[in-house]
Amino acid sequence: MTRPRLRRLVELVQARPESLRRTLLLHEEALDLAESRLVNASLEEGVTRASLILDSWASEDTKRSRASLLEVEVLPNAAAAAERGAEYVAECARDAVADRGRFTFAVSGGRAVEAMLERLYGRMPWEKVTIYQVDERIVPDDDPERNLRQLKRSLPPGGAADIHATLVGAHDLEGAAAAYARSLPPNIDLVHLEIGPDGHTASLVPGDPVLDVTDRDVALTEPYMGLRRMTLTYPVLNRAGHLLWLVTGGDNSDALRRMRAGDPSIPAARVATDRAIVFADAAAAGEGAS
Repeated sequence: MTRPRLRRLVELVQARPESLRRTLLLHEEALDLAESRLVNASLEEGVTRASLILDSWASEDTKRSRASLLEVEVLPNAAAAAERGAEYVAECARDAVADRGRFTFAVSGGRAVEAMLERLYGRMPWEKVTIYQVDERIVPDDDPERNLRQLKRSLPPGGAADIHATLVGAHDLEGAAAAYARSLPPNIDLVHLEIGPDGHTASLVPGDPVLDVTDRDVALTEPYMGLRRMTLTYPVLNRAGHLLWLVTGGDNSDALRRMRAGDPSIPAARVATDRAIVFADAAAAGEGAS
């Protein structure tokens, strides 16, 4: 495949989403097919035809390319996965502080994160760390369901991190979501994610209109398990420098299997994989608990 051919085809598909442009570039056979159909076509016709080709390729090929990019490290049990996650967070923090003087870290709610955060004692330059919430339930500040309470409870004692909490107590929730989006850096250094048995991640849940939000970094969901949530959306997740998935428990094994296969029917599998790593315990990986 020559550079002129690549340039020609890239020009013809500039209007397509970045993920599909990557898919086109990854498959020489698709490039050959596209070029053979675009000879003597106008630019407008070329874009239309290339779009049809891309759409026909995208489903299976994007699944394969995404799955091949996802790095998964299987640990013996949940404690070992939490320890490995803590090591990774500390490593990312050191690198970010060395490069830019500050580390930005977005944390999800979930059952596995507490053990990981507790293991960060003595490993982090907390005075140079800013923590954001990936998602939050829309409940009063003192409600035990708040992810923020879990986050504060889990951080090591004496940590001086700057925590930017979601504004779910505001009267104008749409305005609060927009304000929270404005507080985010352009690219968060590290985002922590987990996965649920239904394949949701953050508060990106199956069937919710929030899955299709591309013009906002923070959005509100419909009720899920009885509560609305405020969540980061795919665009901000996919711009992150690194993504750390922490997945534990046999009840998440099917969802993790589907994510690893690039199954686009579950929300978790729609998150970018090229800068992601998964730390999973053996039960979640379908290898049985040790």
